[in-house]
Amino acid sequence: MKNHYSIFAVLSVDKIFRLNANKIMKAIRIHEFGASKNLRVDEIEKPTPGADLIIEMVGGEIGRQNLKCLAAGGTMTVYGAASGEDFQVSALSLLGKMQTVKGYNLNLETRENMAAFTKELMSHIAENRLEVIVNKFPLAQAQAAHDALEGRKTMGKVVLTTDSNG
Repeated sequence: MKNHYSIFAVLSVDKIFRLNANKIMKAIRIHEFGASKNLRVDEIEKPTPGADLIIEMVGGEIGRQNLKCLAAGGTMTVYGAASGEDFQVSALSLLGKMQTVKGYNLNLETRENMAAFTKELMSHIAENRLEVIVNKFPLAQAQAAHDALEGRKTMGKVVLTTDSNG
C-alpha cells in the first residue's frame, strides 16, 4: 500500500504575525509546488495538528518559529543556518510532545550516497518532476540582486548574468 502524505510549507512571519505581500506571493508559489497548507506561527498556537516534518535551514528566529509549528510526534531536520544564527531547543518541550530534532550534514555522506542522491535528483529534473527556480539579474543590477536576497524577496537561486537581457 502506498503512503500518502500532505505537504506543509512553514512560512516565516513578521513580529506581528501578518503576512506581507512578498510572503503571500511565496505562499501562492509554494501551493503551485503541491503544498496542501501554509502554516503560520499564530495559527499553530491555536489547536491545530502542525507539521509532521519540517526541513529547516535558516536558523535564528525562523528556526524558533518553525519549531513552534512542529506537530506532536513530528520531526524537524536541521541542515543549515543561512541566517548565521543558532536557536535553542528545549529537551523538556521535545519530551512533552514526543518530537524529534536532528541535524543533517550532506558533506558527511559517503561518496556512494552522494552519487545516488545526484542520480535521483537528475532523474527528477530530466523527467520534469522538479522545477529549478532561477532569478536572473544583469550584472549591472548586482545591488538590486543583493537587495532582493537580503529582503527575502526571492525563491530559488539568484544568478548574475553578463547578458543585458537578464
